[in-house]
Amino acid sequence: MQFQQITPKPDSANDSATSDISSVLWIMAFTAGAGISNVFYVQSMVDVIGTSLGMSPAALGLVPASTIGGYALGLFFLVPLGDRFDRRQLILLQLGAVVVSLLVMATAPNATILLLGGLAVGISASFTQQIPPFASSLASPATRGRVVGTVVSAIMLGILLARTVSGVTSEFFGWRTVFFAAAILMTLVGILVYWRLPSSRRTTDLPYSKLMGSLWPLVRDHAVLREAMLLQVLIFGAFNAFWATLPTLLEGEPYHLGSGVAGAFGIIGAVGAMAAAMAGQLSDKLGPRRVAALSAIAVLVSFGVLLLGKWWIVALIIGVATMDAGAQGSLVSNQTRSFALNPLAQNRINTLYTSSMFVGGALGSAGSTIVWVWGGWTGVMGFCAILSALACVVLMRRLPR
Repeated sequence: MQFQQITPKPDSANDSATSDISSVLWIMAFTAGAGISNVFYVQSMVDVIGTSLGMSPAALGLVPASTIGGYALGLFFLVPLGDRFDRRQLILLQLGAVVVSLLVMATAPNATILLLGGLAVGISASFTQQIPPFASSLASPATRGRVVGTVVSAIMLGILLARTVSGVTSEFFGWRTVFFAAAILMTLVGILVYWRLPSSRRTTDLPYSKLMGSLWPLVRDHAVLREAMLLQVLIFGAFNAFWATLPTLLEGEPYHLGSGVAGAFGIIGAVGAMAAAMAGQLSDKLGPRRVAALSAIAVLVSFGVLLLGKWWIVALIIGVATMDAGAQGSLVSNQTRSFALNPLAQNRINTLYTSSMFVGGALGSAGSTIVWVWGGWTGVMGFCAILSALACVVLMRRLPR
């Protein structure tokens, strides 16, 4: 079905149209959350998979890297196609590829096939980043923040539940069962998408080479996009620096809790998922840049609290909740104002914006490892605070008109 702009109707018809759009939004959110889960299932099963396939300890890191790396490739090379083709068709094609790739992983006889399957899963699962601009394009300017926030909340919950569900399922039924079950889930999602999602109109006729070539002009011409990308580099750099070193803190003095407890801290991420939806609603009321500023301040404050977590686990819990809420608020608010820049290039804008997050996350993780060697937990929290403080400084500047 072809989506058409909604025109004023009698009250009863308006209620029906609103209900229909709301149901489509929730289907989009479910699709995004279920889709992103495929990238993160392996993270809780690395040791089990390695033992089953006889992988060396040095090679274990390639298992999660294959899905994450594939996702990054799909994000950069496939997501821009949503401006050129019907997003619904692209999502259906990639869902089909996800199902096949998951079955390859489920039946992999050796590590090589598993890693190739993981790479394919990551590439095809990038359809999840077709959905935020898709949902944004269906929303009015007054509700864009709420709509984007709803989808981002689902994505964050998908990441959280993927690690939890795969860990429990693999323990009782084996790691291959996780991928078989995921393939069945993606098949059902495909049926739902085919049945309920509208088609989208393409916004450009550019051939692929020129479509990719148009990415740089978008960065060059939009100061708001440049600022949003820089903020995500800084905020998610700090965010990933924390999570990369938390297991090391918990394994040492005074906790001696083991790395498994670090995963349990991820449950607090549910707070962040709720914060994403709230940030979307606040962006509609206060303006997304104000919400981005409040979010950056929350992240900065959280690292002062987390510093005390070196001795006090309650400080870790409070700090994680605050940091995660701020990070997700920053993600939603900056994504909302980026989408508003050019309705004809929302997929390309999402590619640029989300790619900056990957860059920031990688730099933050690498930087925290170096800082830990000479500064320990105090040094890492200082590193995170500097990154988030720089984000606050960026937001204090007045953007050129």
